[in-house]
Order: sequence, then structure tokens, then C-alpha cells
Amino acid sequence: MNKKETGESDSGDTRGGVAPTFPKPLNVLLILLVTIFSTEGIIMVAFEFMPELPLWVEVVSDATLITVITFPLIFIFVYRPLIEHINVHKTIAVDLRRAKEVAESATQLKDKFVSLVAHDLRSPFNAILGLLKILRNDNTNPLNENQVKIIDRVVDSSESLLQMIEELLSLNRIQSGVVAIVPRFLDARVLADQVMNAESSSANMKKVTILNSVPDGILLNADYDLLFEVMRNIIGNAIKFCSSGDTITIFSPSETASTLAVRDTGQGIDEAIVPDLFKAEIKTSHTGTLGEKGTGLGLPLCLDIVKAHGGELRVTSTLGEGAVFYVTLPHKTPRALWVGRTDCDCEDQVVDILHTFNIEVTDVENSDSAFILSSEYIFHLLVTCNQNSYRELMALREKEISLRQIPMIYIDPDLEDEAGEPGSTGTVMRLSQPVDPDKLKTMVSYNLFANQ
Repeated sequence: MNKKETGESDSGDTRGGVAPTFPKPLNVLLILLVTIFSTEGIIMVAFEFMPELPLWVEVVSDATLITVITFPLIFIFVYRPLIEHINVHKTIAVDLRRAKEVAESATQLKDKFVSLVAHDLRSPFNAILGLLKILRNDNTNPLNENQVKIIDRVVDSSESLLQMIEELLSLNRIQSGVVAIVPRFLDARVLADQVMNAESSSANMKKVTILNSVPDGILLNADYDLLFEVMRNIIGNAIKFCSSGDTITIFSPSETASTLAVRDTGQGIDEAIVPDLFKAEIKTSHTGTLGEKGTGLGLPLCLDIVKAHGGELRVTSTLGEGAVFYVTLPHKTPRALWVGRTDCDCEDQVVDILHTFNIEVTDVENSDSAFILSSEYIFHLLVTCNQNSYRELMALREKEISLRQIPMIYIDPDLEDEAGEPGSTGTVMRLSQPVDPDKLKTMVSYNLFANQ
């Protein structure tokens, strides 16, 4: 079916007839050239019959005739179609903007509805589960064996549904931006140990071995709770699809310092479902080797969390041989910005302590330089021991959100030690001179690192 039959125009607008189409540049040039040469031909023929006219009259007449003939053609073939073309595209742009606003409004309404429904379902399900467990464990009026089996099946189904509600709520909070990400530096090996401990019971039950092959010294910059959730979900899935004697290995590929990977020797994943593995709207969940059920929302949630960190989540797998999941985050090195460093008597001591945490230290003379530099580079800690610099920085932090979110250490001989609120965004820590090394280490550890 051609465009005429469908009512479509070249501009793509089908509302109320054919939209004007702006001619191609070569066509416009061709029209102008034909017009000019035709006009020249007419003039040359005309002047053959009036040879006595002076040259200037010929030139003026030539130019006038060309202008008079060409201008209407330019207006008809170029200017008017161009204006109509611009107006059509303005209308399309307005319609697209309105459609986008309607879609965003519908998405927000959907997110709110999902959140409300899931939240309202969670409390009743918790109550039902509690009552079912009381009924199953009632020694005063014990259930028979068949009744216990029925109760167990209902409890399992209810727990699966409750898990799906929790994951749906988490997914909705991440997608709608309700969850605030508070990134701090994490020791990757320690994180792997902590996830292993959390999943050890499930692994021991299936006689699956979990190995931590993450080398020491690898730092990741992420929200601890959210990244823990991602790793626990991935390792939980690996256990689910492993059998007795299988092995799960947590490691960091040598070529990427900011990547954590999980390799298992389980069932593997069918290549046909790998492209849809992280899509919440497509069900890819299968039962595990012991019949474990899943909601299909865990991996989409993991992907959204990793994306919110600016990272990447991917998988490689061979059916029957196992799978490898890679969590890659943007690589960052902890950096401190010291304002007025030359005014501090404890300079060398503080720098040495910061270096024990592998923190790079950059120094500037005043707060103006600090603001300029922080606009170009990412810093994770501000340090000053100059009263004027401290006041200027505090004033700047009130104005500039980029500085307000960075933790700050203020060192002054007249101060009492004050650690601020550990782990909060942009907390201000105060230290007296001489500096207590242990207190400084604690402050840095609590505010820049999540699991050290």
C-alpha cells in the first residue's frame, strides 16, 4: 500500500491531509538556475532589437528583470513551504511534549498505585503467616500429619507471595527514585564474606560450596545496603540452581578493578531467556534443583540498583555448565581536598593516616580554589584546620549542594572532638589538636567506608 492510499505525507504528519514538504536544496538550486538563465535569454533577445541603449541601462534592466521574476518564485517555491514546514514541526513538537507529560503522569500514577497495593497487602500477609505458624506449632491441639502438610504448603506459598510483594515494593522504590543512594567505599572482599555468611545456611542445606576469591585491597564505591542486596540475590539464585557438590565462586576479574563476579557450576541458563532475564514484565523464573520457587523480580531489581549507581549488570552462561554474573561499578579512588593545609601543625600526621586508607590528598590555599577544584574533580572528604577557611567552606556548603554532600573534618586546638553523625551525607567532624590518631581513623572509617 503506498503513501497516498494510507493518507501519509513525506513529513510523517497524517492529521487532516497532506502536510507541506520543503523542497530539497538541489531542486531549489535547479529552479533558480533555470529561472536566471531563462530570464537572461529573454533579455538578450530583447536587446537585440534595441542596440543603441547604453551599457548601464542594460545592466540595470538585466538586474531588475531577474529580481522581479526570481523573487516571486523564491517566495512560492522556497519561503512559503519553509514556513509551513517549520509550523508543522512546531505542532508535532508540542504534541510530543504533551504526550510525554501524559505518559510520565500515567507512570507516576501507576507507581503510586503499585506501591499502595503492595504496601497494603504486606501487613495482612504477615498476620496470616504468623497465625498459620502458630496453628502448625500448637502443642495443645496438635494437627495430624496431613493437616501439617497442608499448612506447610500454604505457608510456603504465602512466604513466596510475601517475598514477591517485598521485591515489588523495592523495585518500585528504586524506579521511582524514592530510595536515596548513599555511596561509600566498600572493601570488596569483606562484602563477599558478609554475603557468604548470610547465605551459608541455604548453601549448607544443599551441600553447595561458596568460595571467596576476591583479592584484598579492592574498593567499590556504592550504597552498602543496596549492593549487599544485589550480591545476596545473585548468590541466592546461584544456590537455587546448584546441586549437591557444586561450587559458587565470588571473584574480581583481573582486568576490571571495580567488578565483582559470581560464578557457579550449576544448571546454567538457556540462551533463549538470557535477553529477558532482567525484564520485570517477562517471567523467566524457573524452579530450582530442589523445587525452590522464585518471583522473577529479583534480577530486575538488581539491574535497577546497579544502573542507579551508573554501573552495569550482565551474565554469561552455558546450559549445563553454570553461569557467571558480573556487577561492574564506576571506578573511583577516595580523594580528600585539604583547604589551607600549610596552616596546620599536624599536617604530616593527618596525611599519613589518610594514606593508610589509600586516600589521595590534594591541597589548595583557600575555599574559592576548593570550590573551583571540586567542580572539576570528585572529592569524598574535605579537611581544613584554618578558622577562616572553615567559615568560608560552611558558607559555600549552604549555597552549593556539591560541597554540602561531602563529609568535612575541621581541626582546631580550641575544639572538643565531635564525630558528627557517622555515615550520614556531608557530616561535619571536629578534631582538637594535637590530633588523636585513633579518633581520626574512626571518623574517616565511619564516614567514607561502609564495612571496614
